[in-house]
Amino acid sequence: MPLPCDICFEHFDSKVHRPKSLPCGHTFCLKCLHNPSLGKICPSCRKRFTTGPVDLPDNVYLMSVMETVDQTVASPGDLQQLQRGVDAAEHEVRLLEQAMDALHIKLTSSRTQLQQLKKAVQARAPTVGQLKLAAQLEDRHRLLTASKHALIVEDKDGATRRFSLEPDHHLACLMPLLQGAREEDNKDDKEDTEDDLACCPLGPPSFSNDTPILSYGARNRCITYKGQEEMRLSEVTSSYAREVGDMSLLKRLYIFTYSVVGSNPLWPDLPLQLEELHIVNAHAAHLRCLQRMPRLRSLAVNGYVGAALTLDPLKPCSRCGVQWLGVRMKEDQYSTLLSLVRACAASLRVLEIKCGLKDFPALSKDLQASGLRFLRRLVLVREHPAGDTKDCDRQRLAIQGGLPKALVVCSKCYKDFQAKTW
Repeated sequence: MPLPCDICFEHFDSKVHRPKSLPCGHTFCLKCLHNPSLGKICPSCRKRFTTGPVDLPDNVYLMSVMETVDQTVASPGDLQQLQRGVDAAEHEVRLLEQAMDALHIKLTSSRTQLQQLKKAVQARAPTVGQLKLAAQLEDRHRLLTASKHALIVEDKDGATRRFSLEPDHHLACLMPLLQGAREEDNKDDKEDTEDDLACCPLGPPSFSNDTPILSYGARNRCITYKGQEEMRLSEVTSSYAREVGDMSLLKRLYIFTYSVVGSNPLWPDLPLQLEELHIVNAHAAHLRCLQRMPRLRSLAVNGYVGAALTLDPLKPCSRCGVQWLGVRMKEDQYSTLLSLVRACAASLRVLEIKCGLKDFPALSKDLQASGLRFLRRLVLVREHPAGDTKDCDRQRLAIQGGLPKALVVCSKCYKDFQAKTW
């Protein structure tokens, strides 16, 4: 709250109405003390003082109170400016995080290219691809060693600003590298044919709200739904699954089986024409059946019941295949999880794995050796937020290092990730 002078009743400030202390202890503003009518006499106690008004000491207490008031009271305009600053800082942090991820991917890619060219030099028998790579690196090197770089910025209003960067400035190096990473990404995107994208759902198996549901003990028979394209089976026995296998038009299937090992071991084949499949508590027979589903595009395996299993690579029709894979398995079922990933690796674009911070310590090394050539995104699905984001980043970047073409994200830390239920 502003404090007034007892003579003029104006609020004290740091200039004209600066609070001055008299030898008697009373305080008045500098302007009032300059009034000749006072005659250097305190208006309160009538004691004389000889010091000039300017040379009188400030009332330190009142000065500190005024500074506190000035700091705590802000105008609406000031608050709006602060909020704009917060928004700008958040946007800047997001851009820098994206740039860091892009540079990390680029660093991993450049290291791989370096090793390839070193081996080619030692072998003295370069391939056409290695010679082309060497030429591209030479062109990029000329950009990195240019004598000067220019940066042109155009804002939303169309105004442009031009900056010149000296060779030793870090942005002079970062801009060509980021541009090179962007060009490589665009090149990879062009390699995906229209046929690949047309048959690629790039999402978990999806079902409409009116999908028929067949549960254990239900009286209605599957023959009622022979014309259906999608079906949900909940806690069913193998006899119900056998009838579903006869539904020739079925494309999307959700199946929930018993989780007891050894229950219903003789499962019949699932419909081989399926395009999207979601299995809860999958059995070995279900996973083996995947190898005879040439049209399968989206697969979610939520739990596994059975011994460790090794799968052969899936054989998709044409150039399509499983584009989206989501896997939730226990840590002691890691070998089966990895076998399933490798079976789908030739066509996989998106991979989502339920993975805690301490789960699957060899995941980074094993995924790198799994042949995930076309993988574009790997999501580490967390059930709970990571206690320490540094541990999460450490795990994520370790996996990212082995998958330079893919974006590796945490489902809890990555704000732009919109998780779908599977």
